[in-house]
Amino acid sequence: MDFLVNKDIQNKNGIEYCRKSTESEDRQAFSLKDQHDVNFKVAERYGVKVKKSLQESMSAKKRGRPFFNEMVASVESGKYEVIVCWALNRLARNSVDGAMLIELMDNKKLHAILTPGKVYYNSGDDKLLLQIEFGLAKKYSDDLGPTVLRGMYSKLKRGWYPGPAKPGYINRKEKGEIIQVIDEERFPLLRKGIEMYLEGARVEHVLELLNDKWGYKTIQTEKTGNKPLSISSFYRILNDSFYFGKIVWNGEEGELNPEVPKLVSEKEFWDIQRRLGAKGISRPSKHMEVPYRSIIKCSECGSAIITYPKIKKLASGETVVYLYAKCSSKKHCTQKHISVSKIEKQLNEIVKTVEVSQDFHDWFLKWLKHDHQVETTETEVLLQRIDAQIEIQHKRRNNLFEMRLNGEAVEVEYRTKKEEIEVEIKRLEKERAGVKYASDDWIKRAEKRINYALYARDTLENGDYLQKSSVLSDLGSNFLLKEGLLFADIDPMLAVFKKHYEIVNKDLIGFELEDKLLNQANSEILKSWLGDRDSNPNRRDQNPQSYR
Repeated sequence: MDFLVNKDIQNKNGIEYCRKSTESEDRQAFSLKDQHDVNFKVAERYGVKVKKSLQESMSAKKRGRPFFNEMVASVESGKYEVIVCWALNRLARNSVDGAMLIELMDNKKLHAILTPGKVYYNSGDDKLLLQIEFGLAKKYSDDLGPTVLRGMYSKLKRGWYPGPAKPGYINRKEKGEIIQVIDEERFPLLRKGIEMYLEGARVEHVLELLNDKWGYKTIQTEKTGNKPLSISSFYRILNDSFYFGKIVWNGEEGELNPEVPKLVSEKEFWDIQRRLGAKGISRPSKHMEVPYRSIIKCSECGSAIITYPKIKKLASGETVVYLYAKCSSKKHCTQKHISVSKIEKQLNEIVKTVEVSQDFHDWFLKWLKHDHQVETTETEVLLQRIDAQIEIQHKRRNNLFEMRLNGEAVEVEYRTKKEEIEVEIKRLEKERAGVKYASDDWIKRAEKRINYALYARDTLENGDYLQKSSVLSDLGSNFLLKEGLLFADIDPMLAVFKKHYEIVNKDLIGFELEDKLLNQANSEILKSWLGDRDSNPNRRDQNPQSYR
């Protein structure tokens, strides 16, 4: 029971674990020496006797770290009662290793995990926090691949095309961001050609004028360019909505920054499409907006499930709109259509299992911000170090320039050294931006999920079609429809709330951040759940109820 937990760790035998990965997941982490120094100061402050120190240079995304396994075996054998580490993400970035440590607590083998920011004791509330922390560490690791995409989507939302410059434009770096500006040489020529096409000239004739009479040449790059505009490239320009200000990238849409001149107006763009006929693109129809379009997949054939309205006119003259969902495949798929209301009913039941109380939501945000304050110390130190390294490189470049002026460096040597220094400066600036982003990104993701758990059901009932679609897409991944039943892999963070539903929906009024969060009964419930948990409760072959 939590109120009987022994929080005295003084004179306990401890084992220190330090880890530094060479992969991108840990580029912002302290060095092994820095972790070791901090760990020993913390252990000394709490009076923990560190009997052994293990240092490992491996990723924690997968199982099989030799020193980690040695540490677990040593704790299980009773040699050590406390693990000392710089942060929980040093211990685990996968669900199995994190679960092993919590199981050691369940079996009374592990007394506590000591970090600079907090001591995690063998108690119900601390084990819940461990599950959340390990879940965040795994989510961060899982999200590293999509991190680049998120950066691209963020750029798209700010009104910039996240890719190579389109013909008629060039990419320019301003204030650390790549933006689009018009190509003063080629933009006027393309505009002149499009005006001729709108006036009735044929594509072939416009292209001939562009290349042969006006001297249009593509931009010279390292491997290609400085060539006439091809007919296929010209058709792509005529078909591209970017030129009137609508950016489409990787399935997402955005509006081009209003300060960037447009090659055509929207009206001109659709006039061009009408002229192109079969080679143009169809203008979107003014149909009714329906939620969940193309988010769910058909379990039988893998095609997208599309949603559509069906209008029925009653005998009274009144018109009623029914919303349905069906597989978009034109193959012989046997799955039948289903009403959207039935999907929403199932979605509501799933969302209900991951909701949290207002009290827990408020407490969680308070705990999250407290935890983030500890993490920001690392970021500040790292940024100071990187800034110092950048300053050193700038001084090197200035000194090199002075040497060149004084004739102490020949031209070839000067250019080579200067290029090396500039490459290093760019690398450090990129590293600095990555550290800053990583510092703020994880707390935003955690806040998004706790807000989802509180507000999702209300949004589902009262939101518009876009908000309802977000409720589904933010729930998790791998949405499948099979014989009218909705299946999904719930987001790992939300799955923790689902597993501890009764606890996260208890009233916590009056509890401060340092106080006991759960009463005796709640702790017993939590203990029983942790006792029979599996390492991945969301796998479909283990626990179908986790996604239905």
